[in-house]
Amino acid sequence: MKLNNRAFAASTVLYGILTITLLLMMLILATMKSSNKLNASMADVVENQLNNCIEDAQELDNCRLNQLSTNCQKFQNVYGKCIRENIPTK
Repeated sequence: MKLNNRAFAASTVLYGILTITLLLMMLILATMKSSNKLNASMADVVENQLNNCIEDAQELDNCRLNQLSTNCQKFQNVYGKCIRENIPTK
């Protein structure tokens, strides 16, 4: 049996390109999956740290709603300090 050299070469190139494409797609999907997990865990950390300041935020909101003057600076300072202490900057 005699092989057709052109067809064999063409099919080898096509299968090679298909294999490389599949490997690249698997790499991209794996990267996207790990990136999604990392983003979700970072969001959970930020949410938990913001929940530490929820009482200060509620006091500030109550002050702003109940007072017509801008006498809420004390609550603003407490809330700002809580945010600076609890939110990572790096």
